[in-house]
Amino acid sequence: MIYVGCPYSHKWRRPVWFLRYYLVTYITAALMRDNPEEVYFSPITHSHPLQAKNLTPHTYEYWVDIQDEGFMDVSYKMVAVLMPGWSKSPGLAHELRHFRIHSKQIESVDPYDFELPWRGRLARWLLYKIT
Repeated sequence: MIYVGCPYSHKWRRPVWFLRYYLVTYITAALMRDNPEEVYFSPITHSHPLQAKNLTPHTYEYWVDIQDEGFMDVSYKMVAVLMPGWSKSPGLAHELRHFRIHSKQIESVDPYDFELPWRGRLARWLLYKIT
């Protein structure tokens, strides 16, 4: 399995959460289409709908330390989406550290390397403008 990581948390909370969710979801879908023999898991794509409806805790510890660890353990590789804010993201830093400590592959991708539908292009454009 390939783990798709990206930043999520932000001081503006919900508007940026939604933009990051849309962008990483479209990028994960593109990766899946381009590499149908691989299995991809995006924790943001999986978890954002739960968090947006307040069905789960909103804490870093709950998501990174409890939920995401199991998926990172079974993944042989990580794709880090370098969208705005990636270098300041404690969650993404934790994920990258986990993969380095366990000597697993890490690949970084630029959101502009993907052909996206209009919603994905809009999310990408807004993230670069406001963050």
